[in-house]
Amino acid sequence: MALVVELEDKIIGFLLGVIKDPGEFTVIKKIGVIESLFILEEYRQLGIGKNLMTYFSNWASQKKCERLSVLASYLNKRAIKFYKNYGFFDFDLILEKVL
Repeated sequence: MALVVELEDKIIGFLLGVIKDPGEFTVIKKIGVIESLFILEEYRQLGIGKNLMTYFSNWASQKKCERLSVLASYLNKRAIKFYKNYGFFDFDLILEKVL
């Protein structure tokens, strides 16, 4: 699903999300995954991101998803706070090594 927010013919934000099968190691059958969410800086804190999240959440629920998931950079504290305010919680930890 691609959601786009326009204002006066200018794209000011978007959300890209998909439904995935989380794999064989869980009892969850479907999960809604937010692949990308972005709002232009000058339009943040106006509820646009929350509205996009609500629309996607409702859509995923109608498609029988049991959870939502999003990957955020550890350094992106603002995004992490946004997602946690929307009800997301820490679940996985991905470790990387520079080669």
